[in-house]
Amino acid sequence: MSKPVEVAVQAPPPELLHATELAFLRAWDPGPRPPGFALTPRAVVTFVMGTKGESLELPKKATVPDGVPKKLAIVEKFVGDRAIVERAVVTLAGERGLLLVGEPGTAKSMVSELLAAAISNTSGLTVQGTAGTTEDQLRYGWNYALLLAKGPSIEALVPSPVLSAMRRGALARVEEVTRCLPEVQDALVSILSDRRMAVPELSGDGHLELAKPGFNVIATANLRDRGVSEMSAALKRRFNFETIPPIADPAREIALVKRQAEAVLARVAEPMKVDDAVIEALVTAFRDLRAGRTVEGWAVEKPGTVMSTAEAVGVASSIALQTAYFAGDRDPLGLLPGYLLGVVLKDDPRTVAACSPTGTPPSSAAPTRRCGCGSSSTSSAGRWRSIEPDRGAGPARRLDGAVPDRRAAPLARVCGGGAGAARRVRAHARARGAAGGARQVPPVARSPRARGAGRARGGAGERRVAVLLSVRRLLAGARRDPLGGAARRAGRGVRPPVPR
Repeated sequence: MSKPVEVAVQAPPPELLHATELAFLRAWDPGPRPPGFALTPRAVVTFVMGTKGESLELPKKATVPDGVPKKLAIVEKFVGDRAIVERAVVTLAGERGLLLVGEPGTAKSMVSELLAAAISNTSGLTVQGTAGTTEDQLRYGWNYALLLAKGPSIEALVPSPVLSAMRRGALARVEEVTRCLPEVQDALVSILSDRRMAVPELSGDGHLELAKPGFNVIATANLRDRGVSEMSAALKRRFNFETIPPIADPAREIALVKRQAEAVLARVAEPMKVDDAVIEALVTAFRDLRAGRTVEGWAVEKPGTVMSTAEAVGVASSIALQTAYFAGDRDPLGLLPGYLLGVVLKDDPRTVAACSPTGTPPSSAAPTRRCGCGSSSTSSAGRWRSIEPDRGAGPARRLDGAVPDRRAAPLARVCGGGAGAARRVRAHARARGAAGGARQVPPVARSPRARGAGRARGGAGERRVAVLLSVRRLLAGARRDPLGGAARRAGRGVRPPVPR
C-alpha cells in the first residue's frame, strides 16, 4: 500500500495525500483519456474504489518518478457502489455537470474531492455555497486598487475558482449549491450550457472567457437540508444527478469507522485502545436510529438528527482520543453513551425520544424464540421471561422504569430489569456468541454444552449488549430531562437514575 506524503498540515488535499497512487496510476494505464483528464476513466475509478488489497503491476516499459514502486495496492477511499463512481466519471468526461446529492455525512464532498484530484490534479478550485455567496464568487471580481488606477482591464480582474477552472481546463467544485440564492445559482446556467463567460466591463465588444477542454463542474447538495432555495429547472437540466446513499453493509461501515478512528490516533502518534466491540455497538446504534428499525426487527422512531457515518466516525474518534489522553481513567465502554447522547441532542433536544421504542416487532416475521423444552414462543415479555424466572425479584421494569409491555425495547424485552438483569444480559450475549453473531434473538435457556460455548465465544457480544443497554438507559433519562441533569450527567459519564 502507498504511504501518505509527509506534510505538516492537518488535512492535506487528496492530490498530496495520495500523490504516489496518482503517479502510479498515470503510468499503469496508458489507455485513451478524455480531454483534460490526467488519468484514464478506468484509472480514476480504481483510484476512488481501490483494489481490495490486490497489488497492481506497472508495464515493463513504464517510466515513473523516483519513489514510485513497480507494484502497488490502491487503498479504498469510497465505501459504496462502484457503478455510482463509473457514472460520475462518464458524466465528467462529457459536457454536463455532475450533481452529487444525498443525506448529510454520506461522503459527497469527499467523492467530489477525489474525482477532482484524479482528473485535474487539483481539488482546490472550490466555491463553498452559503446564503451569503455572491455572483462574483462564481464569475469574477475586481482588484479595486488597480481598477481605480488603470480602469477595467485584464490585470484588474480577479477570477473566481470557476473562471480559473475554465482557463485551465480543470474541474470546479461548488459545495452546497442549494444554499446559494437563486440569482447566484443561475450564474452557472450560461457557464454550463455555453462554456464561456462574458466580461462586459472590458473595452470593445466585450471580452469572452472561453473554457478549455476538460472544464466541468461538480456540485453537491443535501437532501435533508434543502437549502435557501431550490434549483431552477433550467439549472437542473444542466446537471446529471447521482445519489450517494448511506453504506449498506454493516461490516464495511464498522471497518470504515474503525479505520478513520485509527487514522486520527495515528496523526497524534497515539495507539488505538478502543476494542472492536465498542466500535460495533456504536455503528449498530447509529444504523438502528438511521433506519428506524433495530437489527432484531423492532421499529423505533427516527431522530431529527442525521445519524450519518461521518457522525459515527466523530464519536469513535472522540472516544479513542479520550482513551489515549486519559488512559486508565474510564473504560471506553462507559464513554459511548455520553457522546451518542450529544449527537442525538444536536439538532433538537426533543428528538432524544427517538431512542425509545415506539413500535411492535415485524408482523410478517416476528422473532421465534425456543425455550429449553423445545417449544416455540412469540408472546410478550412475561412469557419469555418465564423461561428463566428472576428469583426473588419483583415485576421487571424497562430501562426507563416502566413495566415492560409489547412495545418494550428489544434488549429490555429480552433481558428485563430487576436483580437478575446482569445475569440475563450475560446469558443473552453468550447466546449471540454461540450463534455466530446471528441477528435473531437467541434463547437464554440452553444446554450446559451450548452454555459453555457461549462463554468461550460471547465476549464481544456481551460487551455490545452491555453498551446498548447503557445507551438506551441514558437516553431514557435524557428524554425526561433533555437539557437538564441528564445531559450534564452524560458529559461526566454518569448514568442517570431509573425512576421508581
